[in-house]
Amino acid sequence: MSLIFTPDTWTSCRLLGVVSTVFACLAPSSFLLAAPPVTTFTEDTSIDAGDTTYDGHDLVIQGATLTVDGQHFFNTVHVSPGGMITHTAGREGFDLGVTGDLIIDAGGKISADIKGYGENLAPGAGVWGRAGALFKGSGGGYGGKGGDSTPVSSGGSIGGAGYGSIMAPMALGSGGGNWSVSYGAGGVGGGALRITVGGTLALDGEITTDGGDAAQNSGHCGGGGSGGSIYLIAGILSGVGQISADGGTVADSGCGGGSGGRILLDLEDDQHTGLLSVMGAAGYEAGADGSIVHLNRGRLTLNKPQIGNLGSHCGVEVWRFSALAGQQIRLKEVSSSNSSVVFDLWGPNGWRAFDSLAADSSLYSLTESGTYTVVARNTATGGSAIYSFQILETSVSGMSVNSAVSGSLAGSGQAQLFRVEIDDPTPARITFDDLSTGNTVEVYARLGSAPTRGDYDHRFDRSASGDQTILIPLATPGDWYILVFAETVRNPGAFNLKMETADIFVHKVSPGYHGTGADTVMTVWGGRVRLIHPGIA
Repeated sequence: MSLIFTPDTWTSCRLLGVVSTVFACLAPSSFLLAAPPVTTFTEDTSIDAGDTTYDGHDLVIQGATLTVDGQHFFNTVHVSPGGMITHTAGREGFDLGVTGDLIIDAGGKISADIKGYGENLAPGAGVWGRAGALFKGSGGGYGGKGGDSTPVSSGGSIGGAGYGSIMAPMALGSGGGNWSVSYGAGGVGGGALRITVGGTLALDGEITTDGGDAAQNSGHCGGGGSGGSIYLIAGILSGVGQISADGGTVADSGCGGGSGGRILLDLEDDQHTGLLSVMGAAGYEAGADGSIVHLNRGRLTLNKPQIGNLGSHCGVEVWRFSALAGQQIRLKEVSSSNSSVVFDLWGPNGWRAFDSLAADSSLYSLTESGTYTVVARNTATGGSAIYSFQILETSVSGMSVNSAVSGSLAGSGQAQLFRVEIDDPTPARITFDDLSTGNTVEVYARLGSAPTRGDYDHRFDRSASGDQTILIPLATPGDWYILVFAETVRNPGAFNLKMETADIFVHKVSPGYHGTGADTVMTVWGGRVRLIHPGIA
């Protein structure tokens, strides 16, 4: 890359390196920015954490293994056939940053297979069990539980537990279990790769953190190691190459398979058509599959249908939107290719509206301003799922005291929100008049913020009715919010809504009638009145 200037009188200089600030003067009329140095590795080389010798370079790895530990930033990286980038076994913190493009040719790889925790080690380590005279190890867990070895009731062992974060997978995989290496070693867990690419990651080779296979010896056997972590951030991901964090297999059917690991893809544009895999391995009990998360870079738009594709039963897609405190929303599932798709809604500071929702949600008034997350998960045991959903915001319409507003009921599940200001303490009455028949409408009121069907100050008084009344004996001054929720709309049509204030409201009288010529007791309910007046004939 070069930048050329043609000044009239001043002397220009040449920048000698992208990291260096040293300049050398050149002849007038030219200013050149030097291209980054190109470093080609043809022999195995290690770059330790803190070693910045090659940072900022264009790297080419040809038929050699480049071991990188810690965080490093390179300009471009090209892994040719037979080349590999990895990290030191058992060491966390691999963080490869590429400013431009990362190219991995077919036959090239970035791999941390069996670079995690060793046998019997890690938070999800498998353990040894003993069936008679034979040692039988269970599988390591990480993205899911490791497989049990031969019946626990007969001396087998329970597989290692799952652990770690699906949203920030950076842990090493766990080792499988056994008594000792001489009795059939347990598999080593997969390593952990974090890769950030500013441009395009062209993947025709492999990115893998698979767990190690277990061994056997004279009837003894170890459990498989779990898959590790792949945390991948890129502008564009293209190519047909493999991305995997599979569990390690077993050499004897009496031992437990390793669980799958965890993969997270944070991409602006996903053009990748290759294999994504976090499979648990078979064994006496198979290791559980791990997790695959797709972060959707584009923020979802409220009230607009969003379409997703969960490519496997391990699939998770994450959508985000920004909202203000007090906004009222709900999730509506538009369609799904099967019933296995469920949704979670999370908010700032650990707020959770719902988990594993398989239908339309209730209304929620958001508690804080910030970023909210919708997680879509495929819970089926196999196959993909195409789905569509909306986050519907309940828009707020203004209305005035003692003036009716008109609206329409379009369909079941519709929510409409109105705001009206009360200036002085006063009794108030809200009336909803459905101009059609056969509909069921709910009306709620709340001071200061939008009500929901489960959180309100006052609510409707008739069940299974299209006409509703709310009496507020003494409405406090301020903004009042009125929620109209169409529970069932059989006949779409218009409605009128009104909030009235007065010194006294008579809401109900009991009894409604009485014969003449005899005393009766009449009870009157209303705003600022509940009178019992004997002696009325």
